[in-house]
Amino acid sequence: MDDSVKIEIGGKERQLVINLNVLNNFDLLTGKDSLNDNIFAGMKAGDVRAMMFSGLKEYDPDIKIEDVGQWITLKNFKYCLDTLMEAFKKGMPDEVLGQVGDGKKKEKI
Repeated sequence: MDDSVKIEIGGKERQLVINLNVLNNFDLLTGKDSLNDNIFAGMKAGDVRAMMFSGLKEYDPDIKIEDVGQWITLKNFKYCLDTLMEAFKKGMPDEVLGQVGDGKKKEKI
């Protein structure tokens, strides 16, 4: 099953996905623990760039994080965040969706 979503960024339509590889890459780039922390609380610009880069890299392994940083502008920032959240929701089981963004630390898996 393909849990990717389409996003218009960097001058073309791309696929964005959230899976374990993406979360691991995000963790490595940011030092955050995406499985046990609410990564949306206090999210910084670098976190958004890291998550978008990690999610796009699954389908486009040649992109660079600096490219993604240039593609996300103030004009398309909300669109990028909305699409990122759509990818999260698409890749997450229904029973977990209610917990996303509640600001509470999750129990260790």
